[in-house]
Amino acid sequence: IGKGGATIASLRAKCQARLGLTDHGVFFPTTDCRILTAQTGDEEHMDLVIEETVRIASATADGDSEGAEGEMRLRVLLPRSAAGFIIGKGGTKVRELRERTGATVSISDPCASERDADQVASVS
Repeated sequence: IGKGGATIASLRAKCQARLGLTDHGVFFPTTDCRILTAQTGDEEHMDLVIEETVRIASATADGDSEGAEGEMRLRVLLPRSAAGFIIGKGGTKVRELRERTGATVSISDPCASERDADQVASVS
């Protein structure tokens, strides 16, 4: 968020996005992750939100971060249908993503039984 909300205000303006962040201490169920929501008018601005979020996280990461030295972990909250698209039939798409990027990709079980339940994708 930054001091006085300066970082998130700058990100909103630069990316032309509506951004929200859960309150301090409010986490996604079964995680220690706060939720950043982003809404933009087009894919280009959403890509910019992602790039800037990763840049800011990298610049402000401290020694308490998960993972090995020099490694960064990104967790993304997805609707079940989007998670299925990333996994692909028989896991083909996620396997291809792992091979092509060398990243570790995991997708949690849905957090509820509803059809539109969210899942957490973790990439490191």
